Amino acid sequence: MRILRTAHLSGAGLSASAAAEHALRGESRPVEREGRPFHAIDIAADSWPERLRILLDKLAPLPPDFDEVQRARTGLYLGSSSFFVAWAEGPDAPAAESRDAMPPPALLGRLLARRLGIAGPVSVFGSACVASLAALDAACADLAAGHVEHALVLGLELDNRLTREGFAALQLLSPTACRPLDKARNGLVLGESISALLMTRDAGSGWHVRGQGWAYDNSGPTAADLSGAPMIAAIERALDTAGLALQDIGLVKLHGAGSPLTDAAEVAALRSLFAQAPTSFSLKPYLGHCLGASGTSELSLLCACLDAGCVPATPAFEMPDPALAWTPTREASDWQGGAVLALWFGFGGQVAATVLERRA
Repeated sequence: MRILRTAHLSGAGLSASAAAEHALRGESRPVEREGRPFHAIDIAADSWPERLRILLDKLAPLPPDFDEVQRARTGLYLGSSSFFVAWAEGPDAPAAESRDAMPPPALLGRLLARRLGIAGPVSVFGSACVASLAALDAACADLAAGHVEHALVLGLELDNRLTREGFAALQLLSPTACRPLDKARNGLVLGESISALLMTRDAGSGWHVRGQGWAYDNSGPTAADLSGAPMIAAIERALDTAGLALQDIGLVKLHGAGSPLTDAAEVAALRSLFAQAPTSFSLKPYLGHCLGASGTSELSLLCACLDAGCVPATPAFEMPDPALAWTPTREASDWQGGAVLALWFGFGGQVAATVLERRA
């Protein structure tokens, strides 16, 4: 399925091209939340609803010439792990004893579709860190089946206290920086994003999602199988769906969260599969871990960087870890082409791999 248009707002920039410029310069720009780094979108408002309206208008995920007929044949596929949480924490939320204090997630999907003028089916996914990837998977399936002519895959993850405090309580957050694959890596840095991929099933020029693969890691909700077996399974399924082989992969977008466990499991999978290490890098030092919006935020930034002809560096990587024996990019370099493999882990043992290819 072809990516017709990307849209991106994150702590890295207020557009995909702006975020790519920062990434290609190696600029990581977190702010501070409770004494820890956090990648915040640089747009403020007096309330969560107002901020969401500003962000959605700024995002502009649909082309200006997208008419009513096209919008009627477009489905919305929303992925998030927080939905209305930031609103419920704010001063404009109803009293806690109200039955309606927390609206259902599906309502947010319908409200966003109405705001965008989308009249097709609305699907909502709350599968933690891979939510927008699950949305992308469903969108591609509906496009292939002819249920919709266009699919807007939207990832939404906005700052809220519950998420930050929850990750802190699990001792998963770094007090310093996201250091993917580094010997001194010490945890995640969170971020917020609202980002989108407008998909179509035609075979025109541009980026195409060739295949996705999924697997389950039963090591534990926040653990990882250090053999890499679940990630190997996800990669093999993605390649099989894409009709490609390992030798067709020219670049790997790592999950690369700076977690001691997931970094090790990811590298174990890659070392088992690839006889020669492909060029690999992480985008989370620029974006933070955007949780439910990780899929759309990282894919939109990835496409923008490669469209500029460059593979970004992995900032904050300083000391190779002998236990991993895998080195991500240290400096930005020219992109040499080929299919791109993108990898993700999610809470609850969800493992995902996506294969992208750009066609002339």
